[in-house]
Amino acid sequence: AELRGELSKMGLPTLGSKKTLQKRLDEAKLKKSTPSPSHSQLITYPTEEFKTRAGQMFQEGLFSDVTVKITSGRPGECSESLDLHRNVLSHFSDFFRGMFTRCFRESGEETVTIEVAEGSSVAATVLVLKYLYTTFIEINSNNVFEVLAAADKLQFSGLRESCETYLAQNLCEGSVCSTWKASHLLGLSQLAIKCRDLVLSEGKTVLEGGSFSELPKELALAVVADGELNASEEVVFEAVVAWGE
Repeated sequence: AELRGELSKMGLPTLGSKKTLQKRLDEAKLKKSTPSPSHSQLITYPTEEFKTRAGQMFQEGLFSDVTVKITSGRPGECSESLDLHRNVLSHFSDFFRGMFTRCFRESGEETVTIEVAEGSSVAATVLVLKYLYTTFIEINSNNVFEVLAAADKLQFSGLRESCETYLAQNLCEGSVCSTWKASHLLGLSQLAIKCRDLVLSEGKTVLEGGSFSELPKELALAVVADGELNASEEVVFEAVVAWGE
């Protein structure tokens, strides 16, 4: 009677021998205690712990299988060597993926040498490589151009886009020429257009500020020849003379 009562509460058949009823009840309880796929739970590795361990791998060279030597042609700038990991570098960078394939000389070497990008530095390149492991990097007005150049050479598209966004958001008369020069060299067309428009609309301020001299010849000529340049002939003349000197 007790077995039939429990089975009835569960909405199960109550006919059969005592042995059959007990088996039916045991199976029902087992099924009830087993989690169904609809009650699955996604468990992820703690992000901060992952960053900490990856940062240790970068700092201490744990399990390193390649040494990356960063050199510079700039006077007084020392080279630096980092004990890194082929899998990490190749996963995030097409530059390193190509370097470590069998068709390149560096693919089997224990030490590879890279020269810093034009407009970058050893320190900025180290920051960019560290970013691969820690997933964070601090950029500011003092290092953004060097970080951008390094990210472009090493083909870290996400970091390159982040630097471009930072420059666009912080664009002003004082920084527009250096930003335009960098965007022109690196093919950042949308940022270059934004820089050009600001130079033309705020021509007097930009030309008198002295930063006009930073522009390469191609861009400088385009500015002074543009009929939309908001500056007097005297201001343009003085800026061109300063640029020439």
